[in-house]
Amino acid sequence: MLTQLLATFIIQDCQPFSIIESPSFVKLVRGLEPGFAIPCIKTMKKMIRDAFNWSSEQLLGMISSGADTINFTTDLWTSRRNDSYIGITANWVDKDFVVREAVLSCELLPSPHTAENIRDALLSVFEHWKIRPKVFAATTDNGSNVLKAIRLMGDVQSISCAAHTLHLSVTKGLAQVTKFIKRVKNLMMFFTASPKQNDRLRAAQEQCGFVRILDVQLDVKTRWNSALIAWKRLNELRRPIQYLANTLHLSQDWSDKEDGDYLEKIVLTLNEWV
Repeated sequence: MLTQLLATFIIQDCQPFSIIESPSFVKLVRGLEPGFAIPCIKTMKKMIRDAFNWSSEQLLGMISSGADTINFTTDLWTSRRNDSYIGITANWVDKDFVVREAVLSCELLPSPHTAENIRDALLSVFEHWKIRPKVFAATTDNGSNVLKAIRLMGDVQSISCAAHTLHLSVTKGLAQVTKFIKRVKNLMMFFTASPKQNDRLRAAQEQCGFVRILDVQLDVKTRWNSALIAWKRLNELRRPIQYLANTLHLSQDWSDKEDGDYLEKIVLTLNEWV
């Protein structure tokens, strides 16, 4: 039972296998249950592999007997190591009218990411799970290569992701206020590009009586809602930012005064804050 819990801990929390050999982790486990013999990495790998194989067989049986038609969703993204991945999720309604969902694959997708390569990657996963004849629709983003990959399948209907379409619409709308966006980003970068300015902002929050000290956040072009989250955070920090803009340029220190003069120049006006 404890071995199964340990395997679950590694899987669900995405922990490295090496954690079971960590002296502090071993000490913790032995303190909780002195009689438990922690399995070696080789045993743990075999256990997780066996569990994966068993789960795959169960899922294959569930899809085979319970799904007449399947809609799938897919997305491509790049990791921090610049490795490209494709994820595929199946959705269906079983014979008891219960909506089911299962992740079929999350795997590397070598470049180039042409429509043909994406189609081949999708078909390979479908063949593995024996669902190709059941696939009737695909929900994807609006990437031209992905949309073409779906068209190349011939008999699969393409459904654009509503969230992605909304994101593109908002991005298009924001293009009308590029000058304002640039001013907002300049203010964000002032505090995020320099540890010194970030420390000043934290100190200003303490002087303004903030109980919870916050940091400025930056938006990421490909991350939905990140602009909204970043702008909300900047608005939360309006008072300490304005405090710095009003006081830093009065410093007797030449470097501080120079920073203060620049901040006073880029800080948002009252109408812009509103």
